[in-house]
Amino acid sequence: MQSITVAALDMQRPNYLTVYAVQGDQLTRWVRAQLTDGGAAWTPPDGSAMTIRYRKPDGTGGWYDQLEDGSAAYSVDGSVLDFAFAAQCLTVPGVVLVELTFWTENAERLSTFAFRLQVEANPITDAEMESSDYYNVLAAQIAAVLGATTHPPQIDPNTKNWMLWDEDTGVYVDSGFSSLGTTGPAPELVSDVRTWQASASGTTIPTGTWSATIPAGTPGGYIWSRTVLTYDNGSEVTIYTVAYQGNDGISAPGSQVPLVDQGAGAVGTANAFAREDHRHPAPGVTFQVTLSAAGWANGAQTVSSAYFAAIGYAYFVSPDEASRDEYAACKIRADAVDTDGEMTFHCSAVPENALTVSICGEVVA
Repeated sequence: MQSITVAALDMQRPNYLTVYAVQGDQLTRWVRAQLTDGGAAWTPPDGSAMTIRYRKPDGTGGWYDQLEDGSAAYSVDGSVLDFAFAAQCLTVPGVVLVELTFWTENAERLSTFAFRLQVEANPITDAEMESSDYYNVLAAQIAAVLGATTHPPQIDPNTKNWMLWDEDTGVYVDSGFSSLGTTGPAPELVSDVRTWQASASGTTIPTGTWSATIPAGTPGGYIWSRTVLTYDNGSEVTIYTVAYQGNDGISAPGSQVPLVDQGAGAVGTANAFAREDHRHPAPGVTFQVTLSAAGWANGAQTVSSAYFAAIGYAYFVSPDEASRDEYAACKIRADAVDTDGEMTFHCSAVPENALTVSICGEVVA
């Protein structure tokens, strides 16, 4: 039983990769990485070995090349590398920094840039689970390079540097090497492509053809939106949102969609195309809401706006440019509007900042 995340790791530039796992999992979370060097496929040298190095949010960390059951923690097939996260990598919720280090018999060492392992909290984690340093190195050449000591390296809680055991003095000394790694430049967005597709399901991503225009859809069905963000380092982030299409498809008098009052939680100016009879809702409206940093509870946040209507409208959700990267990194998605005046958002990781979200409400017929 394995869960495999497919990724790419380049040896020449920072890897803006986030892998997701659940606290407490063990022997099941794997990554299949395509190794590249400046964009070209890279194969580790013959006879080389590898260790997986990591640092957890609580300051503990370690490195290993085999798992707790004694099995190999990685395998290499040309430029494709499969590796697993040790159980100790997944004991503390939050961001774990991970890097892969390759060693040769001549003690040459080459490491990937660190990437993020986002460990989601497990509310029913075994009570006896404890976080500690974990070192499990099997390869002989690595053990020789590291000194094969009975005193494994430690991380200084103040400087965050690796501390190595000095056999002559009998104490740990500062190695001068940081356990934190380096932070590369932020990637820049180079394209933003949005398409739509109608579907009978509101939970399964459709597999048909995506259209550059919003489809008419079917009453009682769903309209999906797909936004593909491409960055200058070649990475892509795909965001999906889904909107329910009411059965009657017609906005009725008395619907809770007034022309001016956006309600609590909505910010900015709404652009409404009003009918002469102001008792009817606007046939099309765009507005913004703010997802506050403190408003998340159990991975969800509900915002209010009088522009939300449970019947007669399909809503398309898109983060503003300033919020786009964090919105994508936290895997935020919106539910269909089931209750007038409310829309609920969900996140895989809680954002650190308030996020601005633009919403377009379209009348469905």
